[in-house]
Amino acid sequence: MTVILSAPAILAAQDLKISGMVESKEDGALTGAVVVLSSLPDSTMTGFAITDGDGHFIIDQLDQGDYTLKVSFVGFEEFISPIRLGNDSHTIKIKLVPYVKELSRIVVESTAPNSIISGDTTAYYASGFRVNPDATAEELLAKLPVAVSTPDGLKVEGEDVQKVLVDGTEFFSNDPNIALKNLPAGIIEKIEIFDQLSEESQFTGFDDGETLKTVNIVTKVEARHGTFGKLYGAYGTDSRFSAGGNINFFNGESRWTILGLSNNINQQNFSTEDLSGILSGSTRGGGGKSGRNRGQSSMGGSRFSAGGSINNFLTGNQSGISEVNSSGVNYNDQWGDKWKVNGSYFFNSSENINEEILSQQFFRQGEFLQQYEENSTTKTDNLNHRFNANLIYDLNNNNIITLRPAFSLQKTYIQRQLSAVNITNENELANESITTEISDVFSYNLSTQIFWRHRFQKGKSLTTHFNTTVNETLSDNVINAETTSEMNDPDFTNQVRSNENAIVTLNGGAVFSNQIGANSQLMVNYNFALNEDNIDNQANSLSETNLPDTTLSAKLNYGVFTQTFGVGYQMRKKEGLTAMARLNYQFAKSANEIAFPEYQVANNLGYALLPGAVIKYSFNQDNNITVHYRTAVNQPTASQLQPAVDNSNTLQLTTGNPNLTRNYSHSLVARYSNTNISDRPTSFFGMLYVNHINDYIANSSYTVLSDTTLENGLFLSRGTQINSPVNLDGYLNIRSLGNYSVPMNFLGSKLNIHAAINFSKIPGLVNGIQNNARMTDITQGFALASNISPQIDFTLSYAFNYNIIQNDIQQDQDQNYKVHDLGLKFNWISDKGFVLRNETILKRYDGFTQDLDPNMALWNISVGKKLFKNDPAELAIKVYDLLNQNQQITRNLTETYVEDLQTNVLQQYYMVSLTYKI
Repeated sequence: MTVILSAPAILAAQDLKISGMVESKEDGALTGAVVVLSSLPDSTMTGFAITDGDGHFIIDQLDQGDYTLKVSFVGFEEFISPIRLGNDSHTIKIKLVPYVKELSRIVVESTAPNSIISGDTTAYYASGFRVNPDATAEELLAKLPVAVSTPDGLKVEGEDVQKVLVDGTEFFSNDPNIALKNLPAGIIEKIEIFDQLSEESQFTGFDDGETLKTVNIVTKVEARHGTFGKLYGAYGTDSRFSAGGNINFFNGESRWTILGLSNNINQQNFSTEDLSGILSGSTRGGGGKSGRNRGQSSMGGSRFSAGGSINNFLTGNQSGISEVNSSGVNYNDQWGDKWKVNGSYFFNSSENINEEILSQQFFRQGEFLQQYEENSTTKTDNLNHRFNANLIYDLNNNNIITLRPAFSLQKTYIQRQLSAVNITNENELANESITTEISDVFSYNLSTQIFWRHRFQKGKSLTTHFNTTVNETLSDNVINAETTSEMNDPDFTNQVRSNENAIVTLNGGAVFSNQIGANSQLMVNYNFALNEDNIDNQANSLSETNLPDTTLSAKLNYGVFTQTFGVGYQMRKKEGLTAMARLNYQFAKSANEIAFPEYQVANNLGYALLPGAVIKYSFNQDNNITVHYRTAVNQPTASQLQPAVDNSNTLQLTTGNPNLTRNYSHSLVARYSNTNISDRPTSFFGMLYVNHINDYIANSSYTVLSDTTLENGLFLSRGTQINSPVNLDGYLNIRSLGNYSVPMNFLGSKLNIHAAINFSKIPGLVNGIQNNARMTDITQGFALASNISPQIDFTLSYAFNYNIIQNDIQQDQDQNYKVHDLGLKFNWISDKGFVLRNETILKRYDGFTQDLDPNMALWNISVGKKLFKNDPAELAIKVYDLLNQNQQITRNLTETYVEDLQTNVLQQYYMVSLTYKI
């Protein structure tokens, strides 16, 4: 503990800034002047800016200290001036002097480099990356050397993008992908990538280690006033259609964005919040619920098709085939000098048909082995409304109040048909079932966050926050099932199940920070949280009494109250070392009151020490390394504690465990980046992530080896499973990533080389015996992205993935398989306006059984023509899955089984489309 408390830690930049105006005597304000700020005495570049249309610039998040400010512009002498920052920000007005000699106008000092590192932020200038005129912000971002395209979407510096800002302001705050998919690349001046600090850290300057991977899209000056967007419509074979668009009204700080789409080709809504009802419909009973996404490799599919894991929802893809109608509006503005306002509303209506073929091979010790086969069809109708706002009131220089209300409403209707069998290792039928289920789900979520920030004199500040959330879900289910086995007569299940789940959360706290000298800061924090989770789950048999079934019903009230006290210290050395260390003490009191079927109460007290640290070292302006260490305590949920049995799949039952306890998580993240901004810019990024969990909430799977009647009267035929959560030690997840980018000037392209090694160990219980399932995933590949001209844009990529699956108790089920993924994306726009867009993906798999062939060649192509003056419109013919080979297969690893999941996807169709840019 002494080591942790004395460890160095990062001191985040104070809230100081240097701003000003650059002008000349004759021409007035100068647009595009390059402003560079360097710290003394080592002349390390600290900040970078380019003046806007009015000649203004700003460099913020600065510390107290001595700096040198340099300003350059073509045809003018360079301006150099020392600046000292004390307790206040600095404003300066600069008048540049023209060169005496006309020839000096060819100097290159004012040419902005492709990328600039300023503190924790790396800025990439759009002018250094050439994309087609029709490209989106997402396509421009994919060109950056730190961006890697994966089956789960675009990752930046090894992480999912969690927030997207436009000119520093939230844009559809819950949906980072909306800005990336809808803003045109042509309006972007630069893209900034950084880890956004928490609310408290941004104000106090104390880096608490809680960050979000954030992309800030800085628009060109001329794009901040005007109207732009696009409209599109398409129709094709099999009655496939697509229509929609976006329009943006930008007038400085006042900005409106309106979005809309309607289609049946799986162009879906972008937010996970729209999927709570959908997820309820797509889960299956038994191992499927607990096992999905523990470790997996996705086989097949493309960004044009559906399919894949739940992770794909983050990029807008939902398994199956969907018809979607969505619309949204976003508003940003500055009301006077005091108010800054941001708000958005989103509506989504979708109809999804999801067909699955599932095969699960269970780990077993002993002679009895079992394979589970399932075919299911699920139809889901989902309706969702979502609203959120961010209101910031700048009362004065020392007080800021922030209010964040949010509301969502969702209604989901689900119909599911399922047939399933359990087969023994002797290829005998253990049992089988046919199930029909209809569910009607209604849910809402209401939350409010309030922040008050106050700055005292002499480097002291106080931040307080309060948050309240109310979430309620009401569902009604009708289940009809017939279960048969060789040894018994058919067993019929006819029941109605109603479920009410209400969650109320209150939390708040305060953070006080105090500047200690010029290079140190002390922080003291207090937080409290009260969480009430109530479940009323009743299952009634249609053929018997109307009383709730005591085996399938439960009613409980689960509450957790936590208090956290903490202290932290951070410092910053001029030699490039910054560091932070903190220690929290958490007290938690929980009460689980089960009112039905049998009254019982369990009270628990818990104490935990939660250390954390951040260390950052900058070797120079191009090289830095950052290490984050975090700890956390996670409580079980009420659904994991409730004792009722879920029999929606009569062959794979699930139940909770009232004896679950909280788990304790350690995580370590280390990042290293090297960016060379010379004439031949190169970059290297490396990341290591380690997560270890004590008392991990794992899955316990028990298969009855013969017909059994439990003490509660529940009959289980041979081969039936019961799955429940259990606390186990031994969970470990390690992820590593390296990415190197280098220009290939002779090809007019940039080469990205990447490699990754991921390892996961997941503990579980199989018939009472602990099994550790391990998966090692080794990936390496490259992407050659063109930078030739706006008319030619191509990306050639290859990735090789080697997977090793192992377990403790049944080593003959260990397996290795390889995945080869070759892709070519090519877009060409001729001088006469003809357009060719092509995407080809070749996938090959080695190591699978002969009856499973996921190999495929996906080919999507379109040919079009630009229309009218300045090419605002494009008429095109598009072919999706030209070779008609598209399919989606996913291999998942859990602690109790390995499964292969096949899902229906869109296949070959043709469309005629018209797109018009506003």
